[in-house]
Order: sequence, then C-alpha cells, then structure tokens
Amino acid sequence: MDGSAPTETPSWPEEPGRLAWTGRAAWADALARLVDVLEAARVTRLCWVTQDPLAWPWEQAELLERLAHWARPAGRQWLWLGGDYEPVRHGAPRLMRWRATWDHRVQCLAVDEPRQLDGRECLLAQGLGLIERLPGPQVQGRVSTDPRELVLIARWFDAVSQRATVTFPVTTVGI
Repeated sequence: MDGSAPTETPSWPEEPGRLAWTGRAAWADALARLVDVLEAARVTRLCWVTQDPLAWPWEQAELLERLAHWARPAGRQWLWLGGDYEPVRHGAPRLMRWRATWDHRVQCLAVDEPRQLDGRECLLAQGLGLIERLPGPQVQGRVSTDPRELVLIARWFDAVSQRATVTFPVTTVGI
C-alpha cells in the first residue's frame, strides 16, 4: 500500500432533479465533476446543445484538460449542436485551441433557425445523464438521470441534428 487515500468513484453533481448549482464558479465545478463521471463510466458520446456557447465555462483550463482526458480513448465523440459559432472564434481562444487538437472527436452542427433548439442549453451524456443550464438571469442548472427524460432528449437531439448542417471548421481555407 502506498499510503494514498482510496479514490472515490465520481458521482453526478448534487441530487438529480434538483437545483445543482448557482453561479459561474459552481457551474464550472459541476461540469468538471461531470467530466470525471464521464471518464469513470466510459461514456463515448456527448451531445451539447447551446445557443450561447460563450455562456458555458469551457474557457477554464482545468475543465478543458479534464475534457481532453475524456476524449483521449478511441471512439469518443462530442456532438455540438448550435446556431452561430462565429462568436466562439473570437471569444473562446482556449476552447478553439482545444477543439483544434480534438477536431477528430468533435462534430459541430448548425441549425437554420435558433428556435429549432427549443431554448435548450444542455449537455447529454448518452445513457448516463443530463446537465442543463436553466434559463434566466442567474447562472443555475439541474441534473437529470431519469431514463425517460434521457431517451426523450436523445431522440430530440438526433431528430434536430439530422436536419442540421456540419459546420464550423477549425481552419478556414481562403484564396
């Protein structure tokens, strides 16, 4: 025995169905814990739906490092469904660098009309759970592991993504 403390199996942030966080720092912490759960559960597919990607705390270096650790094994895929990706190019340099490295794992899809996203701001870990940013002026969110809700959101995501267009290349080619 090396004297180190036993490692805990990561668990979802807070109790599912209840308010899981309030404030940006708590949200970033909840996402970091979620990524740890993804790794432990060997989740291979993430579905991120956002109309405002800059509102998510993906610019935090520690969070992107954990996400890179999750993305490393073969077969991992992050599907990103949104509207206008251009603000990310200029407003999220760390996320852009991360995405350039992991472009083979990330597919960005754009909808024609933002209303197609039904106002959703969520990250779905296929078969495991959902973390959702709640609408409103405060940064608040909830977690769900309800199998029925996960199936409904996954079906909705698949239906909308089938009508979306692959977009947002890491580099642009110009003449």
